[in-house]
Amino acid sequence: MSIVAKSLKDAVLTATLADTTYTTPALTRTRLTNATVFNATAAPVSLVVRVLTATAGTLRTVITRTLAVNETYMCPELVNLMLNVGGQVQASGLDMIFTLSGLEITT
Repeated sequence: MSIVAKSLKDAVLTATLADTTYTTPALTRTRLTNATVFNATAAPVSLVVRVLTATAGTLRTVITRTLAVNETYMCPELVNLMLNVGGQVQASGLDMIFTLSGLEITT
């Protein structure tokens, strides 16, 4: 077994929720340890984050909120969340900066 701490995603989000921000690789489970969103735009922006914990699981919305100009949100809803093989994090929020880190556990 191997456990690797890593940055899973550093991205500028789009307004499209169908964009997958992160997918757990084959033969791997992922424990999310940190997630942060920053609104660097000149207007409030709506953030939506959905999670699929496994390939055959149900996609559920875990965060729906509006971030003010220059607001940072630490996303406590995602901390310690386990994703099985094929698990996904999907996020949308036009031009917001999204960072996600965690532990990838391979068997």
